[in-house]
Amino acid sequence: MPLFRVFDRLVLFVHIPKAGGTSVERFLSAAGETALLHGRKIRGMSMTPQHIHADIYEKILPESFYDYSFCIVRNPFDRLASEYIMRTGSEEDFDRWVERIFSEYPADQFVHDNHIRPQTEFILPGIEVFRFEEGIRNIIGRVAARLDIEPPKEDVHQRKSPPIEISATERTLQRIEEFYASDFEAFGYARDDSSRFGRGQKGKKRSTSGASLPTRVVSDKPLSIALFVPWITKGRGGTESIGAMVANGMAERGHSVNIHTFDDNRGEPTWPLRPEITISWHPETDTESSDSQLLMELTLQSPDVIVGLHMNRICFRYVYCGYKLNCPVLLSEHTDPDFADETGALLRGERERIFASADHIHLLTDGFRNDLPSYLRSKATVIPNTVAPAAHQADPAGHDAARKTILCVARLVPRKNVDTLVAAFGKATTPDDGWCLRIVGYGSLLDQLRAQAEMLGLGSKVIFEGRKEDAYPFYEKAQLVVLPSYAEGLPLVPLEAMAHGLPCIGFSDCSGIPILIENGVTGLHVEREDQVDSLADAIRKLMSDPNLRASMGKAAKARYDSMFAPELILDRWEALIQRAALTHPQSRHLREIAGSVVSRVAIRSALENGPSSYFARRSPEGEA
Repeated sequence: MPLFRVFDRLVLFVHIPKAGGTSVERFLSAAGETALLHGRKIRGMSMTPQHIHADIYEKILPESFYDYSFCIVRNPFDRLASEYIMRTGSEEDFDRWVERIFSEYPADQFVHDNHIRPQTEFILPGIEVFRFEEGIRNIIGRVAARLDIEPPKEDVHQRKSPPIEISATERTLQRIEEFYASDFEAFGYARDDSSRFGRGQKGKKRSTSGASLPTRVVSDKPLSIALFVPWITKGRGGTESIGAMVANGMAERGHSVNIHTFDDNRGEPTWPLRPEITISWHPETDTESSDSQLLMELTLQSPDVIVGLHMNRICFRYVYCGYKLNCPVLLSEHTDPDFADETGALLRGERERIFASADHIHLLTDGFRNDLPSYLRSKATVIPNTVAPAAHQADPAGHDAARKTILCVARLVPRKNVDTLVAAFGKATTPDDGWCLRIVGYGSLLDQLRAQAEMLGLGSKVIFEGRKEDAYPFYEKAQLVVLPSYAEGLPLVPLEAMAHGLPCIGFSDCSGIPILIENGVTGLHVEREDQVDSLADAIRKLMSDPNLRASMGKAAKARYDSMFAPELILDRWEALIQRAALTHPQSRHLREIAGSVVSRVAIRSALENGPSSYFARRSPEGEA
């Protein structure tokens, strides 16, 4: 039972076997006073005390006894391989060893000193969970920051598994996935993540199906979720769409969901919501009075977790509420951070400090995660967007269509770059080719785009549909989709095209396009250089080849079903929200916040006095 006293705090380290725990114990022993650390079995116990799992802890050690608890989890494949090497030195065949210990486990769940037990069974309420893959030194550094002690100055992970190659049959790997299904689900691991059995190991390539993605959460306890969707009563953009889908998905799974939004007019949501979901409207202007109102409503709700969508300065209000209520905060970014920085919507320094004071971070792409400072990456989970399935599939070949359609669904604003699409279509089309460009959307550039189409002599070949509450009927009648944006988060339009079995074209330097569109398989990537001519060439290629459109559309639908279908994505969201709710709130421990001393003091002051004071003092020129 690894208990340590660090200054006036009692720290419980739940030592999950084969996840670097001995190195952590060594560091904590050196940093403070060892309260209890016993490495040998005690009479009457089935395992050594430092490998106690949650059921036993909860019986002998109340949560109020210690001030902070944490543990480290590891990819189940690598954890089991490490155990195998330690026990056998690779002398016994791995397949036979796995078969033997799994067959022994039902009769003796403490086999090998509790080393085989799934990691989910070690998780206590309120415990902070780190991933072994972050690096033991990095993890200890973060724990040191929580405890206000000096981090290690060198690598402290001494007992590393030797580089012994292990081979396994597909049957054995599937057995491991089945045995540790709860670990894969709860902690977001997959076979491809394994350092020994994942992609790229010794030339092996093993794919993971949707079944190996994280699905259900560890606990079946329904949660009270405070979900902030800032403009769900005002717009039908991507953030509002995802917010509604997450709310409906969590409510359908039995959780209590209260959506919080900022609207002085108390409008109705623009997306359909399940009847059991409640709405709370808050003032649009951030003042001390509105901060107090927001905090009071959240206090009455008493949420298990606060989930805030989008990412601008308003997110600091969520962090403030979490700090005051001692409630975990999950921030979900739905924009390209480079674009937000360039436009001033949220500068990089602000983004980093807001993220640092949250407990968990949700991002849309691995690229956005890699863009974070290293100390924040361990907080971040990547989950892509999803869209509703199509009621009717499109016909991308369009053999029976009297007029074939290129569809663009976008707001008519500069970032969406629709003028480039109009110009490219003008180069690709001919008067009698039977094709039209249909643009669904509204915005400040509508009149300018109409004039551009007229100037190019396109006349009735470019159709402006205006704002539509539901764009799906237009996908059903289209043969090709184009999204010409400069910047996105993870755009919904390619996903909607995939759901309808349509190929899609987009620029390769636009975030999300390389992830959603498999170049040459489900659509085409276009280079930004000579963008009008490049886009015209791609459009012309697909306009002229119905068989290619059909094959790409079929591949796009298969990609949607296997990677982006709502159930897959919402299961991952549920697992993330559950993990966040179980987290000991970090927003009280802000020692990791980057930036100058002045910046840290400003945020600490704002957490005490309210975000309006932070906004009033914010100096954009001083942000990095």
